[in-house]
Amino acid sequence: MYLQDEARVIPPGRLKRGKAHRYPFRFTHTDVGPPTHLGYICSVRWTLHAVLEVPDVPPFLAYRELFLEAPPPFFDMGDREYHSTVSTAVGELELVLPRVVYAQGEVLRGSMRFNATREFDAEEIRVILLRIENLSAGDDHFVYVAEWDPVTGLFRGERWPGGEGTTYVWLEAEVVLSRTRRFVPTNYLNLPFEFQIPSDWRPTLTTGHGRVTWKVGVIIPRPDYPDLRVFHEVIVYTADGDYGFGEMPSSG
Repeated sequence: MYLQDEARVIPPGRLKRGKAHRYPFRFTHTDVGPPTHLGYICSVRWTLHAVLEVPDVPPFLAYRELFLEAPPPFFDMGDREYHSTVSTAVGELELVLPRVVYAQGEVLRGSMRFNATREFDAEEIRVILLRIENLSAGDDHFVYVAEWDPVTGLFRGERWPGGEGTTYVWLEAEVVLSRTRRFVPTNYLNLPFEFQIPSDWRPTLTTGHGRVTWKVGVIIPRPDYPDLRVFHEVIVYTADGDYGFGEMPSSG
């Protein structure tokens, strides 16, 4: 918890009974503070507090939660596609995205391509959207979350050594493009996909204590062999300009 700024708007004095008193104030937010992020592990919340101190009685307190938007990055994406490619002994797996910057709530579209050089069987073709929360503190391990209960805050996951600090990997969306399939060198596969980015105030985030990233991935499990995988990072922002107070989470 950090104190970002404060203003003393009421000078010491006497307030008259039965009279309404209004004291304007103003804060200017700089780009130093991180945006609102309602993650399960990494969480950034902004609140505005008012305190009226009166001698010999407990202070009067009031607060309101604020939602600070994350703006889109300022760089020219141009008219281009984004490719991630992995070459393996059985072929070349490619993930193609028309762009890599999205507002929360947007539909992310792309395609996976595979050019087989050897015949093999696959259990399925799956596309996933991951949100990765990394805390700099920890004992250098990953937690792959399988189930999450937002009411109790409990989750079930697998823990593996690796990385820096503690990294939690959350599955935000998943699409199965194909079930059991046999790949042969004469077939070139090109499958489109799409899924919606959740509107939960969880933008891409970097702070001094950790960071949150989003990734799209294609996974092709193979019986008795390692999975074929390819990933590409995407940037998620919240400053879309059309989020009314009715759509914001409750400050509880």
